[in-house]
Amino acid sequence: MDKLKTIDLQLEKCSKCGTCRAHCPVFKVLKEEPYVARGKVRLARSYLKGEITFSRRLAEVFEHCLLCKTCSAACPNGVEVDAVVMAVRAAVVRERGLPLWKRIAFRRILLDNRKLTILSRMLRLGRKLGMAKVFPSRLSRPERLLPLPAAVPFRATNRTVYSPSSTPRGRVAYFTGCMTHLFFPQVGRAVVKVLNSFGFEVIVPEQFCCGIPALSHGDVETFLELACKNIESLSKEAVDYIVTDCASCTSTWRLYSQWVEGEAAAALSARVLDFSSFLIREADDRLQHLASLTGMAEERLTVVTYHDPCHLRKALGVMEPPRRVIKSLPGVRYVEMQEADSCCGAAGSYCFLHYDMAREVGKRKIAAVLAAEPCVLVTQCPSCMMQLKHGLEEARSPVKVQHLAELVAEALPGF
Repeated sequence: MDKLKTIDLQLEKCSKCGTCRAHCPVFKVLKEEPYVARGKVRLARSYLKGEITFSRRLAEVFEHCLLCKTCSAACPNGVEVDAVVMAVRAAVVRERGLPLWKRIAFRRILLDNRKLTILSRMLRLGRKLGMAKVFPSRLSRPERLLPLPAAVPFRATNRTVYSPSSTPRGRVAYFTGCMTHLFFPQVGRAVVKVLNSFGFEVIVPEQFCCGIPALSHGDVETFLELACKNIESLSKEAVDYIVTDCASCTSTWRLYSQWVEGEAAAALSARVLDFSSFLIREADDRLQHLASLTGMAEERLTVVTYHDPCHLRKALGVMEPPRRVIKSLPGVRYVEMQEADSCCGAAGSYCFLHYDMAREVGKRKIAAVLAAEPCVLVTQCPSCMMQLKHGLEEARSPVKVQHLAELVAEALPGF
């Protein structure tokens, strides 16, 4: 089913009050009405009802949306602006088709794990050889965002089981997402280490991209195919939960039940939890034990702050679990930064396709991080990690960027 075809309700909710103008990260930079939610909703209504035709300007306006849900969270009428934007993008694809590079990226590579791995190896070789230097700056600058692809991706070719040293207290499937698999394998190792240490058997099943890159670009066909492949694979596993380390993967899995008919999609979506929420729900006793190990002098504590990924805080309402986890760790002092839930500007592929704009959006977040004066900036989204690390490096800051799982793994006795 294509949920984006039935978007009329969202279009009618908008009362044109303009509250979104005070919240949209893109509007704060560009300051033009078409780029704010109110303007986009008006344009979307006209385009979807056939009152205006496609134009390059229309496409450009709808490209400049981070899908961060900031406007929706602030909207008094609850307009799901990200759904409106994706409906327009999908309508454009139905009318005009996908550009060649997107057809290759989504329908040739994203659907095929083997090709995705080959691409990451090619990127790694290119980085090692300094190939970016031969491209124009508008192409080479975004390349600096991307971490060096892992020499060995996290996931093995086949299903892998990681067992704890004692009798398991539960079994979970670990959905790693593409970024951890190909660029941040240390995050994957940390997730497994923590879950095993807390007594859980971890299964890393065959899996595919969650599909959000395709869906966010209007390619509903590829998104549905990836969703069905993941549902088919995870349905084979007798597990209590599906744990994710990526905010976008978590929120996308929760969407599966709205897009894919059948009991399997609904049952699996209900069992998906982000890393921090799982620890609070199923391993709070182990966290309390860790907290009892404190005793370090105040001046020796590592100062940590936390960035809320948009797809956890605004899409799923996950706020307290990561903070509770951090505060339970020995040797850590937590400080809350200002605007912890403001978008960092990554937004998946947006930071590559609109590097300068993403950089401008990110400056506000980097300023907030620096003002908090942490030693470590923690988050739960590999895409955010990438963007934040790049921003801090540009600011010549020594602040370390880590995934929450890495911070917890380091706090385990005997690490």
